[in-house]
Amino acid sequence: ALNSAGRQQIEEQVKNDLKFMNTFANVSVSVSLISVDKLRIYISLIEPNKKDSTELVYIWDATNAELTQ
Repeated sequence: ALNSAGRQQIEEQVKNDLKFMNTFANVSVSVSLISVDKLRIYISLIEPNKKDSTELVYIWDATNAELTQ
């Protein structure tokens, strides 16, 4: 469900899915509700000894069951 509890579960699952990346980057994940039927999934990757980060933002649209970047 796209509610507070569902948002937390999705965030934890994304973190779990990206856990393998911890061997070569610092991974940060944030999931937020942006409307009744949409989530924003924010992922930041920072390689050790680097100042720049790679940022990815995905939108999950539950109405259309699609993920966009």
